[in-house]
Order: sequence, then structure tokens, then C-alpha cells
Amino acid sequence: MVKVAIVGSSGGKLDSYEKFGAMKAIVKIMKEYQNPTLISGRSPLGGVDVIAEMYADEYKIPKLIFPPVTENWEGYKNRNLAIAAECDVLYCITTRRKKIFCYHCKDGFHEKSGGCWTMKKAKEMGKPTKLIVLH
Repeated sequence: MVKVAIVGSSGGKLDSYEKFGAMKAIVKIMKEYQNPTLISGRSPLGGVDVIAEMYADEYKIPKLIFPPVTENWEGYKNRNLAIAAECDVLYCITTRRKKIFCYHCKDGFHEKSGGCWTMKKAKEMGKPTKLIVLH
């Protein structure tokens, strides 16, 4: 069993086309693994976390969800660290740069996302990670 973390952009940063693209990416990711368990964070803002969780529910994929205990940076930070620590592999799905470049990745190409911070922490823990930028 592989614990696959899927994190990324919150709901307000995704238009309907990007939500569809995120779903396609999630389907492709989860089909790469035999007997995966989804690890995610159930953002109260919706987005990639919630789309991944809906997919897991639909296809009866086991999941381990880490919702933030409080809706402030401390709550999100602790949740993100738990996701990074628990997963075997982490995928971050985000959008191209719209307003704020991702200072976590420092590439200027895609939008800032807490998912990228989580990805950075997972990398520091020696976990394989992959950034997916929706077009």
C-alpha cells in the first residue's frame, strides 16, 4: 500500500477548467499505484484537496485526511507537516502564475500555494515529490 499525498491550490484559485484539469491529474496519479491510500488535507476553501477526496470516495480508495485544527497559519502548518510526514510520495497540483509567484519554489512560473510549502517539507524529509502546473 502506497500513501499518496495530493495537495495544491485552494478552491478560489481554480476556475472550472482548472478544476477539471485537477481531476484529470488526480485520476492519472491514483491509477499509477496499486492499492493506494490518499493522504490530503480537506481545505475548508475547497480545491485540489477536496477534489482528490471526492475521487477517493467515488472509487472507494482508502484515505487519511488531515484537516486543519484551526483556520490560521499554525493550523495549516501543523496539518501540512503531518501530510508530509505521513505520505510515501507527494504531488502538488497548482495553477500557472496569476497574482503571486510561488516564493516556496522561487521559480516565478506558478501561483503560490500552501501545497508547495508542504511539497518542500516532504522533499526535506526525503520523500519523492512532483509539481503539476495546470495550463
